Amino acid sequence: MADLQADALADAGSYVPGSDGVTEFGTIVIEDGVIPKRLRRPLDLARFALALLLAAAAVALGWFATGTTSGLEDDLVEGARLLPDPVVLIINIIGGIGTLALPLAGAIALIVRRRVRQLFDALVALLIAAVVLSGLSILVSEIADPRLLVALTGSNDPSNAATSPILGGLLAFITASRLISRRPWNVLTLVVMGSLVIVAILSASIAVAGLAASLMIGWAIGLAVRYILGIQTTRPSGAEVADALDRGG
Repeated sequence: MADLQADALADAGSYVPGSDGVTEFGTIVIEDGVIPKRLRRPLDLARFALALLLAAAAVALGWFATGTTSGLEDDLVEGARLLPDPVVLIINIIGGIGTLALPLAGAIALIVRRRVRQLFDALVALLIAAVVLSGLSILVSEIADPRLLVALTGSNDPSNAATSPILGGLLAFITASRLISRRPWNVLTLVVMGSLVIVAILSASIAVAGLAASLMIGWAIGLAVRYILGIQTTRPSGAEVADALDRGG
């Protein structure tokens, strides 16, 4: 009966092997549980909570230990400035090019792998992170609390940025697209992100607390998008497994 139904649907041009639990070779597949197309991992939710906690801790540390963090920033800046000029130039080039090249190359890789939905999720995460971090920076400037400004920007000037939307948005994209979990993307990601962090420290345009909070918020948003929208599963269905076994004899 199943074969007759499959033949009728095939003649009508609407039959896809395995769509009704019957392979094109006539094998009937009974699956106890259907694997969802989008998976939500509890680990992502736990990491999201951890990222928010770390972001809050970075801001709190900058607020309550302004003198300590200022001294740490001075030490980091002085240490970074000890790097040879050619190394600093290379780091700036990697950071500048990588800001655009990494997400662009990652997007192309996802398209080639037919992960267009995952690319869409990553772009959504990038946009949300950039908007949220920009809004937080504006909010800090509007509040204009001297202690908060020093903690996040490193100065009392309200015009200085309290967050880094570029770094946070890029990390959100990396998290949602899961670039860090694949080679050689994990190495490229670490090199680019490390270069951008060093450039931010050298420029002293943002305090360490603001930089850390931006990264953690970007990570949190990437995880939130990944959890809410789900991860595309790569597990084959029972019909696909049976069809592959039938083809292999």
